Amino acid sequence: MDTATLAAVAECILPSGDGAGARETGVAQYLETTLREPYFHKLRGPIDQGLERIRDFSRERFSKDFPACSPSDQTAVLESVQAGDADTPKFPAHWFFEIFISLVLEAYLCDPARGGNRDAGGWKHIGYSPRLGSDSPCVAEGSP
Repeated sequence: MDTATLAAVAECILPSGDGAGARETGVAQYLETTLREPYFHKLRGPIDQGLERIRDFSRERFSKDFPACSPSDQTAVLESVQAGDADTPKFPAHWFFEIFISLVLEAYLCDPARGGNRDAGGWKHIGYSPRLGSDSPCVAEGSP
């Protein structure tokens, strides 16, 4: 797995800024670990192919690996992937990107006990704070 590209793409999807982003919440580490689990075995190949396609497309457009590109070049690559411009006859890169966004969001918002959402940074960013002992284990801050 191309760890550097995985981390860079995740950081483009959830950048650091007003709150914790992919880097601070350990999104890349969570995905690497999770994709090794048997349940996600069938996704591993398409994820590897998608990251490889992003790397190749980045080299074609900017003569650099994706992580070495400027933020604006990274955005251009991902917009092209999302639009289907990086699709090949054998690999629909836009499909990979849709799946990858879902996985990044899972890593960002999952229960920290599962290994993602380090320090509950994703939850804090959206204002979610689980309250133990309430009727529901899923209660947003400010809820009665």
